[in-house]
Amino acid sequence: MELVEIDGWVSSKLSINGG
Repeated sequence: MELVEIDGWVSSKLSINGG
């Protein structure tokens, strides 16, 4: 995994979970 991919994934998870 690359940091960019993780950053995008985490951003999506936070957007879904945290709104």
